[in-house]
Amino acid sequence: MEMKQSKKLKDAMVQLFSTDRTTAMTGLKTIREEGNGSVIHPLLDVYTASGDADFQEEIRDIMSCLKSDTVVEPLVEALGIEKYKEDRALILYSLWSSGFYPSEAIDKVTRAAVEGDYMCAVEALTVIENMEGPFQYDSIEEASAIVDEYLGEDSDDPIVALIENLRELLTDFRANME
Repeated sequence: MEMKQSKKLKDAMVQLFSTDRTTAMTGLKTIREEGNGSVIHPLLDVYTASGDADFQEEIRDIMSCLKSDTVVEPLVEALGIEKYKEDRALILYSLWSSGFYPSEAIDKVTRAAVEGDYMCAVEALTVIENMEGPFQYDSIEEASAIVDEYLGEDSDDPIVALIENLRELLTDFRANME
C-alpha cells in the first residue's frame, strides 16, 4: 500500500538516515508529529542498524504512539519479513501500545509468538488477548495449527506456558465463532 508523504515527512525521512545524530533526532521529532504507516519500515531499518540505545529508545517510543490506522498493515507485514525477525517484539509492542489489535492477522501474530523469544511471545499474547474480532475462520485454524505444532515438540522452554495460554484463547475464539 503506497502512502502519501508530505514534504515535511519526506525531509524527516532523509534526516532519519543521517549519520549526524542531531540531524537524525530532528527527523525523529518530525516523524513523531507527522508519521503514518509509510515510516514503519524505515524506522525499523534504522532501529536495527543503530547501536545507540537512546536513539533506539526514541524510535521505540515513536512506534508505540503512532495512532494512525495506516500503521497496522506495515506492522503486520513486518512480522513476516526476515530482516525484522529480531524486532518482532518491538513490532508487536507497537501494535498493542498504539491500540491496534489486528484480528485478521491472528495467524501472523501467533507465528511471531512461537518463532520469537520470550518477550516476543509475551507481546504477541498481549495483542491476541485484546483482539475482539471479527475473526476469520481460516486465520483461527492456521493459528491453532501453528500452536499445536509448537506444543507437539518436546521443550522445557519457558515460552511453552505462554503458548498454552494462547491455545486456550484460540479455543475460546473458535467456540465463540460457532
